Amino acid sequence: MQARSPATAEQLGTALIGRYVKDDDPGATVDDEGAIALVGQLPANAVAPGTTLAAAIAAHHPDAILPARARAVVASIDDCLKMIFSIMSVEPAIDAELRRAVPAVAAQLIRAPQSALNDQPSALTVLDKLADASVGWTEGLGRTGDKVLETVTGSIERLYTGTDVAALDAELQASFDKDQNRINKLEERLAASETGRLRTQQSRAFAAAMINKAIDRKKLTPAIAHFLKGPWFDSAQLVVLTKGLESEDWSRMKALTETIVWTYQPILAIEEDTLQKERQRLYRIVEHLPGEVRELLLALEHDTGAAEAALEDIEQDHVMLVSGQELVYEDFDLIETGADEGARPTVSRMLLRKLRNFEPGQWFQYRSDEFESRIKLLLKLDDVKLMLFTNRNGMKVMQRSFEEFAYLLSSGVVKPLRTGNVFSGTFRTFYEGLIEEHQRQQQRIAERKAELDREQEEREAAREKALREAADLERQQEEEARQARLQAREKRLEEAKQALAEADPELVDTVTGKVADLAVGAWLKLPGADGQLVDCKLAVKISATDKLIFVSQSGTKVGEYTSDEMIRLLVAGQGEIQDEGVEFEDTLQQVVSRLRQDKNKSYDDLTGE
Repeated sequence: MQARSPATAEQLGTALIGRYVKDDDPGATVDDEGAIALVGQLPANAVAPGTTLAAAIAAHHPDAILPARARAVVASIDDCLKMIFSIMSVEPAIDAELRRAVPAVAAQLIRAPQSALNDQPSALTVLDKLADASVGWTEGLGRTGDKVLETVTGSIERLYTGTDVAALDAELQASFDKDQNRINKLEERLAASETGRLRTQQSRAFAAAMINKAIDRKKLTPAIAHFLKGPWFDSAQLVVLTKGLESEDWSRMKALTETIVWTYQPILAIEEDTLQKERQRLYRIVEHLPGEVRELLLALEHDTGAAEAALEDIEQDHVMLVSGQELVYEDFDLIETGADEGARPTVSRMLLRKLRNFEPGQWFQYRSDEFESRIKLLLKLDDVKLMLFTNRNGMKVMQRSFEEFAYLLSSGVVKPLRTGNVFSGTFRTFYEGLIEEHQRQQQRIAERKAELDREQEEREAAREKALREAADLERQQEEEARQARLQAREKRLEEAKQALAEADPELVDTVTGKVADLAVGAWLKLPGADGQLVDCKLAVKISATDKLIFVSQSGTKVGEYTSDEMIRLLVAGQGEIQDEGVEFEDTLQQVVSRLRQDKNKSYDDLTGE
């Protein structure tokens, strides 16, 4: 996976403004340095629980309007602090001290918001160390607890009034490392002394609970009762200690205990078939039982004589059982555990699975009607399902079984506490999230713009294509219409040619003369585009090529014919001369002659005055 490049101040500033500043935001009355000065003037308790930094600034500097980025930084600080103080949950005295550092955090981030994204010493890293050191602090811890509170108070005062943050960070690291080394030594000694005792204590409790459950309200002979509460009980403890509660040996021991007890219970079946089946089962079990018991009789594995004597007592009882003799039962007491078995909580596997996430060093807040404290998990003994807890001074304060602690978690009596760079980690995660969200938004905008551009290009291409297709269609239709007109024309001319061949020669001669006399401007009725006769005028007469061109009254071309083609149409009745017109040359000659005659006339002659 490719490493992500660090964000720049510009990227973060843009992301902050994009998240918190509206387009119609008012103009600033101070610059960044002025904003830093304003937050530095806030009282020590200005940002108390239930109050935001933005509200504190507005309350103490009502006329000040911070620059856009500074306003965004202030809003982001309020969002981050709300998350931090909700997940950190320190004592009220520590909470109040940590909130005094908010102006120092604001000054740092207004000047350089990207400082929250690096690992350099800062107001945030100082607060990380103070929060981690005081997560287990409560009142009543004596001199050690007083020293922690004094360190927090003094450090916050230095932040509030301005100090060398890097030097303060280094001092705190050295001081807390020394304090933690002392606590670690205390905890190591405690763990060494308690581990063996707790395992022994817990293994005895589990072994006793298992055997008591198997023999409770059952019938036992004195021999088997003595065996189960003696050598077998001791062996069960050893299995828990050496193999653990999740081992196959422990599962075998629990099953074997129930089997041993079952073999001593009277068979109460009434039906003969059932009675015989139960007896056959008893015979099979009795045959193999000594060997299995011998394998798990760890308490007597080095005392063969005692082990065989115990097994011999069991075998004698079993011989009496399989031979049909009645056993002599006696009352017995359960194994003393020193605990109320009925008071042990029963929890689901789902609740127990939550404990897997907790490791030694995890802090918890414990609050009940009788007891309130902050406790740290020192030992988590998975083999015997036991947890040991200490306080901030490294002193033992509590031990609970997995079931008991899971129940406390589910009932809200115990709550895990967040530790480990809670201030800097929250700000970094939040700011990185803002940058990523802004980049995703910009990417979405760019993708949308590209999509709109593509859609516009596609629409333009579709429009141009439609225009081309329409033009092509129009040209095709025009060509088809022209071809149709030409075909109709050729058909008319062909029909007229046939009519000409059959016409009276005298008529042909007459029409031929009229066609020859046609002058430009002559009006005729000739076939239009639909074959119907329309009025048209001879617009052009080209003698050299024998071409006659006719137009409509609006000037649109109607047709173009040779003299022979005109004669055919007129003879065939597909045309009619209405006005032969005047020869252009004759008219022009008349106009020129008149001008020449008028040249020598006076004004009075021309005007008739």
